[in-house]
Amino acid sequence: MKEIIIKLNKVVGLIISEGKLGKVVLFAMITRSDLEGKWDILISTDGLEKNNSEKDLMYVIEQLKKEFINDLSSISQIVLFLPTEDIIKDFARALTEIDYKEGEIISSLKLKEGVTIGEMCVIKGDFSNLDLKPIDKVVKEETITTDKVDEF
Repeated sequence: MKEIIIKLNKVVGLIISEGKLGKVVLFAMITRSDLEGKWDILISTDGLEKNNSEKDLMYVIEQLKKEFINDLSSISQIVLFLPTEDIIKDFARALTEIDYKEGEIISSLKLKEGVTIGEMCVIKGDFSNLDLKPIDKVVKEETITTDKVDEF
């Protein structure tokens, strides 16, 4: 596990130094409950191209292959997200509520109501430019008047 974290740290450092994907907002690995010993890699940067994510994904895969010497057997999938997507904001809110440290395993992270992440490790997280205001749930209330009662 520690070896994977060290390698992913090197990959993030390379991605940051090359600057091809912009500022890294979140680079994390999350355990797969359905595949033992496998991790999903979540990446969010402000330079991801919404309409050309295949090019960005290929760039990330090449960086991972270099560091992992073509043995990506511990990684089940790589998922790219724009920083504006709700899932990234949910992760940012949840992570800022706890005292997490980059490179350490987090267990049972409550992402939002009804969604808990079993284990994850944030390799890099910088949420300083995200708008993390809580999502207001607007409940539309309608007052039924006697006019409307007659319609039923």
